[in-house]
Amino acid sequence: MLLFCTVVGVLLAGSHLAFYVLLAREIHAQLDRQLVESSSPVVADLEEDADISDVGELNIPDEYFELLDASGRVVAHSRNLTNRLLPLPANRAPISQSAFETVDGPERGHLRLLLIPVKTPGGNRVLVLAMPTRHSDSVLLTFRHMILVFLSLSLAIMGVSVGLVCGQGLAAHCRVNAACEGNGETCFRSRASGALATSLGE
Repeated sequence: MLLFCTVVGVLLAGSHLAFYVLLAREIHAQLDRQLVESSSPVVADLEEDADISDVGELNIPDEYFELLDASGRVVAHSRNLTNRLLPLPANRAPISQSAFETVDGPERGHLRLLLIPVKTPGGNRVLVLAMPTRHSDSVLLTFRHMILVFLSLSLAIMGVSVGLVCGQGLAAHCRVNAACEGNGETCFRSRASGALATSLGE
């Protein structure tokens, strides 16, 4: 019975963990798709127009834009980045294709970044778009709490059920033993008769 409880507990924990991993992967993929969709019109505008001042006019809540030159210097940024720029590594290597990164900002918390190389009429640039991950983190945190509560309740219910079944079986066994101890000879004769009948039947 203990082995059964252990196996069931491991299966429950494993299934919840697998579901959590799939959910986390889908939430992160959804955030990445949102980054791509939000950056697409800006990239198209930069590829057609050499004027980069349009980036400085952007002021979308929870969307932070930066435009870097070939050396990694910020040449334009959105209006909601007036106080502090994005926390990009100083020794970043040049990129040739779009890349995602997650950084920790001192003021905005965790940020998911999309870096896109752009060929503008004025030269090669890198567009950086950042979005906070607090919503995704909040969803995953809530789901983790739900898993812990549900798993604890499931194990507790299973433990109580197994305890009741074992208790009933033990009580029945004790009653049989008590009956046999009170009527030892009768019980012995009954067992002997049953064994004899079985041997004759064979």
